[in-house]
Amino acid sequence: RPGVEKEDGHGLFGVGPDIPIFIARQMAEQHKDSTIWSHIISLDEIEAKEKGFDRRAAWKDLVRTLSPQIAKIYNITPENLVINAAFHNNTDNPHIHMMFYSTDPREGKVFGNRAENEALKKASRQLKSLFVNAIFKPEARSIQESRGAAQEQLKEILRQQVAKELPGAEAAGQ
Repeated sequence: RPGVEKEDGHGLFGVGPDIPIFIARQMAEQHKDSTIWSHIISLDEIEAKEKGFDRRAAWKDLVRTLSPQIAKIYNITPENLVINAAFHNNTDNPHIHMMFYSTDPREGKVFGNRAENEALKKASRQLKSLFVNAIFKPEARSIQESRGAAQEQLKEILRQQVAKELPGAEAAGQ
């Protein structure tokens, strides 16, 4: 497809060696009884560049790193997980198209105590959260640390203000 960043003549990557699309199609056909999941994970163009996700290699590394958690979310034994993804950087939102399934048709089902539709939505949210947390983890940690420091400063300011307004309140633990 137009805009797919290719390596060795094709754009697919996953948890195993990169394979051409015709082999991926053959494999999917062999496992047509399996549940096949499909997601698009995208970033804003500026964020993608800032985080280094404007390159195929970064997405490939991330997908491989996250594959055990992807398998867990979708109830797939990691050894049975097949992922086929392709990176597109021809729009204002660099993204991957990702398709995955288990080689064991008994796996890859999403269950929950809620209605099936809610369980599907929950798995999708977990998958997206997995990617967001991996991509933005350093920022999130910094924000949490800053927020904690700001909360401590605010508490101290409030303690001082209460002490001014109500003499003796600080000593009484108020």
